[in-house]
Amino acid sequence: MEGIKFDSEQEYARQRADDKLGGLVALIQKWDLAKDDQQATYVLFGIVAVAVIAAIVLLFTTGGVKSKPPVPSIDGTYIHQ
Repeated sequence: MEGIKFDSEQEYARQRADDKLGGLVALIQKWDLAKDDQQATYVLFGIVAVAVIAAIVLLFTTGGVKSKPPVPSIDGTYIHQ
């Protein structure tokens, strides 16, 4: 091990936690919807909350119980179920 010599020191930079947010947070800031990462995160949480509420409303309002069509009986009359 004594014969190993390095020409320069290697530097390791730690990546900031803010840099991991990236994509959507940067897009929200680019569109001027938020000033910093924390505000952009809140905006994204708001968008997700609105989407979940809209999905629940659509799920329960459009898929109501529908009555079955009448079934013809042997004598030609219809039986309502």
